Amino acid sequence: MGVIAEHAPVSVHEVTRLLTDCLSDDPHTRQAARRTFQAEYSTVIYHFPIKIGGLSEEDAGDFYLYVFEHDRLFQRLRTFQGRNHIHFRTFLSYYVLKTLFLEWLRTRRDIETVSLEAPLHD
Repeated sequence: MGVIAEHAPVSVHEVTRLLTDCLSDDPHTRQAARRTFQAEYSTVIYHFPIKIGGLSEEDAGDFYLYVFEHDRLFQRLRTFQGRNHIHFRTFLSYYVLKTLFLEWLRTRRDIETVSLEAPLHD
């Protein structure tokens, strides 16, 4: 499957095929499909927490890694069927990324950093 041009209108069939390939048992098919997916949708995923939550680019990078860990993103995307003429980008942002973003926010913990040179308090 070739790389999809940026913002090209994509049929439901093409998207569902790409998503199926992203979860393929064949490592070559899966790797090629995931590269294609990331080439097309990485900007949408990366900028989602910046646009929605006003978060920093560093936090956006953390969110980006989170959505791809353990196939979180692809497991949720497998439900896409294009019903009611919903565009894939809308489904991705409104249904999948929004849910993952809220999940990610709940798992975040601010860890207090302390200098190694700071005096210890008893």
